[in-house]
Amino acid sequence: MMYFFGRDAAADARWVAFLRDPQLTNADRKACLARGFRPDQPDSRYLLQQWMSDDQLNQLSQRLDRDAPSYKCALTYGLKLIPYGSSDYPPQLAWCQDAPPALFCMGDTAQLSGPAVAIVGTRHPSREGLALAEMFSAELASAGIGVVSGLARGIDGRAHHAALAASGDTVAVMATGFDRIYPCEHRDLADRIARDGVLVSEFLPGCAPERWHFPRRNRTLSGLAMAVVVVEAGRPSGTLITANAALDQGREVFVCPWSSFHKAGAGCLHLLRQGARLITSTKDIVQGLEGALEGHFHVSSGVEAVSDDRGNHEITGDHSQLLQALGDGELSLGDLSAVMAKPAADVAVELSRLELAGLVYATTLGYRRGR
Repeated sequence: MMYFFGRDAAADARWVAFLRDPQLTNADRKACLARGFRPDQPDSRYLLQQWMSDDQLNQLSQRLDRDAPSYKCALTYGLKLIPYGSSDYPPQLAWCQDAPPALFCMGDTAQLSGPAVAIVGTRHPSREGLALAEMFSAELASAGIGVVSGLARGIDGRAHHAALAASGDTVAVMATGFDRIYPCEHRDLADRIARDGVLVSEFLPGCAPERWHFPRRNRTLSGLAMAVVVVEAGRPSGTLITANAALDQGREVFVCPWSSFHKAGAGCLHLLRQGARLITSTKDIVQGLEGALEGHFHVSSGVEAVSDDRGNHEITGDHSQLLQALGDGELSLGDLSAVMAKPAADVAVELSRLELAGLVYATTLGYRRGR
């Protein structure tokens, strides 16, 4: 079951001591937790008797008793901790061999177990890349599919913003402790996600953004999602690490196409050559995940709407205004938002309905009216 920090300083300290114990590997910790052991409940050590010798059990208990007092003031943030093996641990992540032994969380932890897609990309995106991230995120969130990303600058931040604007679920996976938000300019975004989505970290408070944290964070990020959407990525890049992690974990990898002259899209072209699935619209993602949505998750009414027959989409006044704004040209989501003086997330919802009705189609640069 989930553990809540801040209620019992001594119990908090034992959890920290257990997660920091240098003589335990993450595999050891997961094995302990999967057998029902809880550091805050010393009596639970008997559950490990068939796995650990009496000498090993005594040593573990002595180390926790010895080290815990130094951590008594370590956690006062009202954090939740989801141990591996608990009913609250995200099932799709639990299937991964390298799943972390525990997740520190703040926010609506139920969002960790719903259908979700990771949207990732470069920290230095083009205008078109930002528009694509916003479009995919807003449309998926509106369809009841959560958006997972890494709270980074660029594509990640835009994906979180768009999901929140669409009143959808979003999960931000951090590479630091909760007291070290990175990058610092995303503190306000992190606060909003903690309120309306969920912040997640496998790193203890006090952990700075070390280089080796990011590949580890990326594997947890991809493990929380059914698929990874790579919007725009250079080569080499951390985004490619996330895509490779997703492939290792048996996840789908969807990639946007970019010109061979677009250096920031070189990573996307590399993934496509390796067999990743090309996408140009949110419908491509939903259709590619149809089996996963039906097989592993309860499909929400929003997802059913995305998969609905074209004849069920009513053309409203807003739709007509959007079609008039498109004319015979090709406009990005940002351009349409400015022309219609409406939030981009609202325009993205209208676009998804028009696309499903066959009245518009997406390109790498924006949208055009259907023929």
